[in-house]
Amino acid sequence: TVVDSSGKRLRKTKTVKGGSGEIGRKNRALRDLQDEYPDGKIPDPGQTVAECLREWGERYLSGVEGSTAENYRCIVRRHISPALGSKLLSELTTADVNRFLLDLSRIERGEDVQGNKVTGYAKSTIKLAKKVLGMGLEHARSEGRVARNVARDAKVPEAAERKTRSFTQAEVAALLGAARGD
Repeated sequence: TVVDSSGKRLRKTKTVKGGSGEIGRKNRALRDLQDEYPDGKIPDPGQTVAECLREWGERYLSGVEGSTAENYRCIVRRHISPALGSKLLSELTTADVNRFLLDLSRIERGEDVQGNKVTGYAKSTIKLAKKVLGMGLEHARSEGRVARNVARDAKVPEAAERKTRSFTQAEVAALLGAARGD
């Protein structure tokens, strides 16, 4: 007997064929069910990743500093929800998360100011997407909606290094000159 997310008691059964070793097979089937539902609760199959992250954001991000909370919301809005938001929590796998992270490292993003193609997001953005998804899934796990946090086992793919460009001394002097008296 297991309990669903609303507290209703349900009975999960597994058919085991008869024959020699029937007791052993029945015990193995029982252990398999206990492994699948370690806390005796059935995950809520109806909640999507987007709904979970929205709920997590409402509860968790209220106590987080403004810029951090906005970064997390932006990652959810721009990256996670479009790619994984419609997927049911109960059907989300580590392979789905790995594919999502790999897509972030390979996506065509347009052109830079020199007209070169920009491919993939920086590794820090990909790591942040994994972290935010993992925090949302940990919230779902702590409330018994999923048995495990599949983002925890996902791997961050190699991503292109970003060359940063700093102002030259001449550019800094020009900027300071233009701002003088303002």
